[in-house]
Amino acid sequence: MEIDFNVVHVLMWFGILQGLFLGVYFLFCYPNNQCSVLFSLLLLSLVIYGILFIARDIFESNVIPAIFMPLAIGPFFWGYIRKFKGREVNFWPFLAHLTPFFIINSLLLFLYFFRYGTQFFNELNLLLPWLELFVFLFWMSYFFFASKELVQLRELIRISRYSWVRSWVTSLLILFSLYSIIWAGYILINWGIYELSMTTKEYYFGAICITFILYFLSTYRLSISETVRISSGRSRSIPEFATKNQSEREMILRYFRKHKPYLDDKLNLESLSEGIGLNAKELSNIINSQFSSNFNDFVNKYRIDEVKMKLADPSLNHYTSWGIGMDSGFNSKSVYYSVFKKATGISPAKYRKEIQKNNS
Repeated sequence: MEIDFNVVHVLMWFGILQGLFLGVYFLFCYPNNQCSVLFSLLLLSLVIYGILFIARDIFESNVIPAIFMPLAIGPFFWGYIRKFKGREVNFWPFLAHLTPFFIINSLLLFLYFFRYGTQFFNELNLLLPWLELFVFLFWMSYFFFASKELVQLRELIRISRYSWVRSWVTSLLILFSLYSIIWAGYILINWGIYELSMTTKEYYFGAICITFILYFLSTYRLSISETVRISSGRSRSIPEFATKNQSEREMILRYFRKHKPYLDDKLNLESLSEGIGLNAKELSNIINSQFSSNFNDFVNKYRIDEVKMKLADPSLNHYTSWGIGMDSGFNSKSVYYSVFKKATGISPAKYRKEIQKNNS
């Protein structure tokens, strides 16, 4: 059998090798970063998809194994975008989204190796229009929800340091939309809606689109802030609270209201900056200029407010004042009493007595 390597094959192999290298790199270098793991799995599933495209052309292999890859690409794409945006992606519920991919491919492998061999795939070709339509609708459902997340993210991001997100989101939407349109065209042809003789060459349009997606994801991934080592030596993601028309001051205030980071007695400038999406120096400057305070005083103000609220609650009288202090984020008894007295002029015990007496 003569193997014909053409320009499309060469382009695809470059994209596949780049995607394979970076997929493995991020998977093993950032195993505890869920966003990076989901990205790696998305990239590797696209790599396999690209390899199956080439195998179909060069070795004239059956198309059936290739058309089921979007059953994995769709969930990985949606999961990655969801996590990148800052949403929660739980492992076991997410695994359920891959159930069709695992079931169908396990069944295909069983029937191929233990029952019918290549004859099975040849007979299954008769059902190709129906199979492709099912997989396409499955993919489009995940593409739809991922696109909603991307559009929302594009609208939410206004802050200058996240300006690259707009071009990244727009490019993702264009590439995957183009891929979906090309795929829809194949389906219309396979169903006989348009009279056109489909040869292997016609599938090059889809192959080239997959190649560009691999190039884009692989290259852009290296410049995305939540995947590279930043100055603090950690990785971070775009915060979900970075909403439109929101200043940095408002962003910090909202983060404190929503996440209450001050309750963590190990909170420091670096961990807070990672959670908010600023570098430590920038966050420190904002606290100094916008709140006329330093980091410790700013955080302790929230802790004191938390303590005062709990001291005023009679249902918490079985807690000592120091117990409430620890529950509010303080890890030093002397610092707790000193900061509280500086803020209120009295001790926590006296404050509890007076506030509850006034409320009774």
